[in-house]
Amino acid sequence: MVYRRANLEHAAASAPNMMQNGLLIGHLALLLLAPTLPDVTVWNIHPITPILLGFYIHWELDA
Repeated sequence: MVYRRANLEHAAASAPNMMQNGLLIGHLALLLLAPTLPDVTVWNIHPITPILLGFYIHWELDA
């Protein structure tokens, strides 16, 4: 509707966007790894769940 001229290449390569991209790739890699882990749960929680949470918290604290 409204044409706004912007440098999308510069916006896409900004540090916050690159950090979010790294977080997304890391989470997707862990989710793809999850089915290959043994079928073990602790209190009905899969072991990848705390790993994903820790990975997310680590990235957010570094940002």
